Amino acid sequence: MNKPTSHWLRRLQVSDQPAYLQIADLIAEDLRTGRLVARDRLPTLRELAGDLGLNYTTVARGYAEARKRGLITSRPGMGTTVRGSTSTLPLRG
Repeated sequence: MNKPTSHWLRRLQVSDQPAYLQIADLIAEDLRTGRLVARDRLPTLRELAGDLGLNYTTVARGYAEARKRGLITSRPGMGTTVRGSTSTLPLRG
């Protein structure tokens, strides 16, 4: 995945919405537009916090919100990846 930070940084700077909610919205938007696809690896919390100039906790809350919405999955030692849309997966059988 190309770093989304330049695109995300511009959007975060002009938004009145809390940054953690905006992070989840940006992930969802990038999924809809095709910038992100299923299994894309997202930056670590520390990397994204540094790139966006945000607090680590804010980014962690953003990823937690995206997880709650079913957009991403995180595994210790494996990182954070995009789940994608389950409606596009072919049925088995």
